[in-house]
Amino acid sequence: MNLKIIDEDNFVLFLINKEIIFNLNEDEISEYLKKVFIKIKEKYKIDIYGYYEVTIYTNQYYGMIIKIVREKFDYVSFYDKQIEMKITISDSPIFYKVKDIYNIDKKVLSVSNIYIYNDIFYLELKSDLNFILLGILYENSDLVFENTEEIKKYGEKIEIRW
Repeated sequence: MNLKIIDEDNFVLFLINKEIIFNLNEDEISEYLKKVFIKIKEKYKIDIYGYYEVTIYTNQYYGMIIKIVREKFDYVSFYDKQIEMKITISDSPIFYKVKDIYNIDKKVLSVSNIYIYNDIFYLELKSDLNFILLGILYENSDLVFENTEEIKKYGEKIEIRW
């Protein structure tokens, strides 16, 4: 589990393959996230209470990315010391925004759909990678998981021939 704290009301949680919770129903996901919130509260000393919008992005080759946003209400005493959430599971693809396509191993490119969108290369994995190749990919790219439908819809899908 990897956590990126944007501010006290916004978090992004990255769950790599071994921690996938794909097969859980919404109630089980909610209980799981409440336990995660308690861990975040204890480890980072952040007050976690109130109503949260939770968006879950899933990918069989990456895992899950969970975006957590606390909603501000004028009257929050109802949620005082409680955690409530609305969970949305997104079917948007997860892409790797590549800084320099020439730094990416040919093995990674061979198991990826490659798109060019706004003069930027994006990779979409279509098979598992070993840890070394995955590390090289992480080092040379940024994970893109929000608003990715445009990349797939309007980006040019290309094939690289060796």
